[in-house]
Amino acid sequence: MFRPTALALAITLSACGEPAQPADLSVSDLHVVEPIGGRDIARGGLMIKGGSEAMRLTGIASPNAERVELHTHAMTDAGVMQMRKVDGIDIPAGETVMFEAGGKHLMFFGFDKALAPGDETEVTLTFIDSEGAPWDLKFNAPVIALGADIGEDTPAHGS
Repeated sequence: MFRPTALALAITLSACGEPAQPADLSVSDLHVVEPIGGRDIARGGLMIKGGSEAMRLTGIASPNAERVELHTHAMTDAGVMQMRKVDGIDIPAGETVMFEAGGKHLMFFGFDKALAPGDETEVTLTFIDSEGAPWDLKFNAPVIALGADIGEDTPAHGS
């Protein structure tokens, strides 16, 4: 269950010294699930609520991962669900887009194995607005244990 701990895009951008963005997009429940069994691949999730104009999430980065990709699941012709990398995810105006296991999600490759539940990692989300202008938003995302309840302890902390 996700709790509504949204951060307004305009506030976050103002804190970063950027001009205010008219789309009042919000991000909450950003988190990274600890890698399984000493591996260096982690899954992440979040909730994005679209503001007054449509945006597109086009990139994710973290200093604690070699690369971070946007993924979704799609049904193959053989009737099997398959995870696929995508170049971006549309965030329609006024709609909520969930990133969670079994659907849209984040994949962290080369994730720092030293990070454990209770630690945080910086995550930068890159959006493109309707005019093609990029907007970077930085957050501190908690690392959570596999199977942890998402929402109560997973606020997205903007910086």
